[in-house]
Amino acid sequence: MVQFRRSKKFGPFRLTVSKSGLGISAGAGPLRISRGADGKVRRTVRLPGTGISDTKVIGGRKPAQRSPRVTAQITPPITATTFRYGPITVAQPVVAKGYNGTIVFDGQTVSIDRAAVAARLGGLSSVSVPITAVYAVEWVPPSILTNGHIRLVIPTATGLLPHPLPLPQEPSAVIVTYQQQNRFNQLLSALEFSRQHPSSR
Repeated sequence: MVQFRRSKKFGPFRLTVSKSGLGISAGAGPLRISRGADGKVRRTVRLPGTGISDTKVIGGRKPAQRSPRVTAQITPPITATTFRYGPITVAQPVVAKGYNGTIVFDGQTVSIDRAAVAARLGGLSSVSVPITAVYAVEWVPPSILTNGHIRLVIPTATGLLPHPLPLPQEPSAVIVTYQQQNRFNQLLSALEFSRQHPSSR
């Protein structure tokens, strides 16, 4: 293997050129500071006439840190025998009107009606499913500055949980404003009671 190295001295400074790059050092007597082609700064102290020296890295380029490896967590498939909500008896359907839809729960079926806002917002259709088809109910309460939402998590035909879409495009979600949140108290209570009484086969 051919080695290439050339150095030149300018007073207390020494320039060294090698295949790795350019290095520079400065000093006189027992102390010398150098910066190598690898970017590291070293301090060397020598005891004259003894051949003893001590070299220490005191700065320069730090080794690149590897990003921690992230392992994706896979949600287990939801099988046809998984029931997390069950039918309940209600005196009359529970209705909660949000910004882009109205949710109606009659104890057996939960529906999102878009008819009243279809002409104004468009793009979303109504949804109606048995309560036993709902895997989870996601409730994010609104604040004075930001809207909240309620979303029905409904497994796909293959039994997997769907990846949520942006709220204005999510067919199983209703946006809730700060002024509307109290309308959803009774609905949330009814859905929670349904969750505590899941169906079984």
